[in-house]
Amino acid sequence: MRFLYVAISYPDVAKNTNMYSDLIHGLSALGHELRVIAPTFDSETQASLEGGIPVLRVKSGVLFKTGVVKKGINTVLLNSRYARAMRRFWNDWTMDWVITSTPPITLSPFIHSLKKKWQARLYLVLRDIFPQNAKDLGMIRDPLLFAWFRRKERHLYKISDVIGCMSPGNIDFLRRQDPDLFQTEKLTYFPNWTRPTPRGKNPKGEGGFRERFGLQGKFIALFGGNFGKPQKIEFLLELARRVARLPDVVFCLIGDGTEKNRIRDMVKQQRLSNVLVLDRIPHDEYQSLIHDADIGLVNLSEKFTIPNIPSRTLGYWDAGLPVLAATDRNTDLNENLLAKYNAGLWAETGNLEQYEFQFMKLYANSALRKSMGENGRKAVETEFSLDSAVNRFLHQIH
Repeated sequence: MRFLYVAISYPDVAKNTNMYSDLIHGLSALGHELRVIAPTFDSETQASLEGGIPVLRVKSGVLFKTGVVKKGINTVLLNSRYARAMRRFWNDWTMDWVITSTPPITLSPFIHSLKKKWQARLYLVLRDIFPQNAKDLGMIRDPLLFAWFRRKERHLYKISDVIGCMSPGNIDFLRRQDPDLFQTEKLTYFPNWTRPTPRGKNPKGEGGFRERFGLQGKFIALFGGNFGKPQKIEFLLELARRVARLPDVVFCLIGDGTEKNRIRDMVKQQRLSNVLVLDRIPHDEYQSLIHDADIGLVNLSEKFTIPNIPSRTLGYWDAGLPVLAATDRNTDLNENLLAKYNAGLWAETGNLEQYEFQFMKLYANSALRKSMGENGRKAVETEFSLDSAVNRFLHQIH
């Protein structure tokens, strides 16, 4: 079959990969024909082979790390820019399926035009229920703006033939939110996935991270990912302050995001000597770091009314780390991942006593950490592997 992946970002696979590029290459390895259309921010529109996959990079204007107005304009204009690029480079190429993912929801006009022109079908990989998540965090307050985005969201759902949801909680939420759109069985379970790192590739203690930062003999609690309002990292800092009595504990926070500078300032102002804030590092260095850690941290704001499943959970499990999660009560992260696979502990964001209690259970019990880490690793190798995702995807479109 022929698939076109429509993306708002796509990595240079010669330098880095993500779960979407892995899926594309996984399908290609089985003999399917894959193409990708994605933005370029520093060159003219052009089509080329990237890792053996034809990729059409469309000059898009700035979409990330810019003001809301400029980002909004360029995101909306992406529909017409993609359409022109398709007519110019791939006008005669037909596709059986379009694959796209959320975010964003604003590419539905372009995708709808492809469906009508080629009688293609659409598989939506749903990873971001917008605009409700932005409303939950107070990022959208204008009811008219919210209503406009909701129309865009509903249109995307309506034109989708299959919607892959990352948890059963996502499926239940969508059915409650838009019961008129989901009378058919277009909603299906399609969890996050990863390529398991070969066992023994990054042995614990041999990556040099502890020596580099003077962390020999320390208990490392790692947060790796985005520093944004959804993560509410300040609650993690409350835990760090609460367990400052433990001289061997270090919270290592690494990544980028809109809240990064604010979090770094909070660490300095509160004199949290047990918190280390690092900038994003190359993938190989991060793999060394994650294998040197003792537990992996997942954090989400308590304001969410939608079930989020942070993908970094699988990254921790891949490295054999147990997960300590502090999230809203609406997520089914604990029910369908941590508790189900006995691979981590959960606390509700805002409940500091519960958060500390769960942290201390992991801190004080190395056998528990080891068993939970191994359980998570087994889950990654089976249920959440790339091979499982490819097989699940192909089964769902037949």
